Amino acid sequence: MRGLAFSIPSFPDLKRLGASLSRLRIRPLTAALRVELGPDVEIEGRVWIPGAGRVHLGRGVRLRGRRAPIELRAHEGAEIWLDEGVIVEAGASIEATACVQIGARATIGAFAKIIDNHYHRAVGDRKERPAGVLISVGSDAIIGPRAILLPGARVAARAVVGAGEVLSNRHEAESSRHRRSDAQRVA
Repeated sequence: MRGLAFSIPSFPDLKRLGASLSRLRIRPLTAALRVELGPDVEIEGRVWIPGAGRVHLGRGVRLRGRRAPIELRAHEGAEIWLDEGVIVEAGASIEATACVQIGARATIGAFAKIIDNHYHRAVGDRKERPAGVLISVGSDAIIGPRAILLPGARVAARAVVGAGEVLSNRHEAESSRHRRSDAQRVA
């Protein structure tokens, strides 16, 4: 996990943050403590940022939530990092209990789901929540519409995860410039 340098925002920063977050479903003063906006962030439509964790939106990030709201949920102690130039399409959901990192200029398709925790164990005590597992998406990668990235998924730089594809910790999408990745579907 990356360390965060935290400082109380000044009044002009809070004013800019409040104006930038006017379409987000969070309180501006709460957001000032949890959401870090880079310059030139574009927010279209609705974006929902629940949870007590940190969300970092890098320079030029575009959140396109006009057709359906986008969810960026960082649980307490968790972090979501969207590096510069990332595009998140309508209906996409990114949920972190530990850390989700999206590389520069990556695209997250409409209604894609990225989640770093299964929230219960398949065997044993189902009430015990397992630890979150880092999900990383490389620079210039494309996550197709309705694709699902499960805990531990790794997408290489310039890789393409096809529409509706499911990627888990058992598979890694490899770089491919002209064809879909060789990642297998998880049944």
